[in-house]
Amino acid sequence: MKHFIILVIFISMWSFSIAESIEITDNPASLAYNNRWELELPLLNYELNLDNSLLNLDNLDIFDKSKYDNGHIMSNQDKEILTKDDLVLYGAFGTTLVGARYKNFGIKFSGYGKLYAPVLDKKYAQLALYGNETNKIYQFDSGENSRGYVFLKTVLSYAIPREFNLGSLLRSESSWLNIPFNIGFNLNTYYPGYYAEMKKSSQTFGSLVDSLFYDYEALYYYYDDKSSGRLSLGLGFGLMSNFGKGRFDFHLDDLFGSLQLNDLAGGEYRGEYSDYLLYFHADDYEPFDTSTENDSLRIKKRSYKFSPSIFIGFKYDLYKGIKTLLNYQNSNYLYPNGVSMGVEYAVIDKIPLGFKIGKDENIYFRFNSGLEFRNVSFGFAFTSYYGFFNHARGLGIESSLKIRFN
Repeated sequence: MKHFIILVIFISMWSFSIAESIEITDNPASLAYNNRWELELPLLNYELNLDNSLLNLDNLDIFDKSKYDNGHIMSNQDKEILTKDDLVLYGAFGTTLVGARYKNFGIKFSGYGKLYAPVLDKKYAQLALYGNETNKIYQFDSGENSRGYVFLKTVLSYAIPREFNLGSLLRSESSWLNIPFNIGFNLNTYYPGYYAEMKKSSQTFGSLVDSLFYDYEALYYYYDDKSSGRLSLGLGFGLMSNFGKGRFDFHLDDLFGSLQLNDLAGGEYRGEYSDYLLYFHADDYEPFDTSTENDSLRIKKRSYKFSPSIFIGFKYDLYKGIKTLLNYQNSNYLYPNGVSMGVEYAVIDKIPLGFKIGKDENIYFRFNSGLEFRNVSFGFAFTSYYGFFNHARGLGIESSLKIRFN
């Protein structure tokens, strides 16, 4: 019954799915020949992706506490699953608050959120499930470099309203260099809404023949009601070339982009524990146990700098409405990244059906469809990570709605 309900939900999502293209890019060079108004409305344009490095949806049953209350013992297969790799969570969300494009100009206000959380070191899971070896020191960093943030981004875009030619610029008459292209630029602003980071998280454990010890250390920052942000600037530019039956996209964005934060809260924890068998029979002996806690840290300034975001795409009209594509994307706050390839077919020129396969942390499969009219285009897409249904490690959904008029 559960599988049937999931199937019905997915089919329903597909039946109402809508998307204008198998690939999505905010390349400012696409404004070069725009001669109409185009609006993106609040809450109707969004993208949400959740993924993890280890567990399928089926595996979540391992954590059902009620099973163990009834005397169930974890199977060797479940133990192998939990110790196969580190458990890392990935999440990304983006939404267009409002966007407008007219002729060679564009403006967009968007919100983004990103989560990266290495929750469990596989060595820690191995220790917990299989026990430790004597005279061996175990070191872990579960949780270190975890980071989550939310920010607002404003993009002002402009494209030069003319076509350039590579051959003319190089003063070459070679037919190989007769490549037309358009150029666009964008100016970005960034303003943080929330930020949290596990700067350091380490654990050390060991049991010797005559002693036992355990040390830990943690340092974290987070945004509270006393924290604030500062506006920062970034740049981007794009290049787009239409030639023959193909199109080439190149967009470099977030140059010099960053999140500037003031007066972050923070905390620091350190602890040491050791016990020696040599003094076990002494009447006044107590294990050495000391800890330091400071949850009142204030970080005056923190700057999180984005790496430049890059998008490279090639799309080719293969045969009678069938188009193929090859993309590469790398961004700090978008997900998924990496290389992807796909195919798109336009049904009666109004209903694009698309499929894309790519690789980030997991292999992923993206399906999209839509309705495309002269004045309105709206869309929905669905992404499944690693596998499908209960074999999936993550899911993604996207929605878009654009209105055009003269």
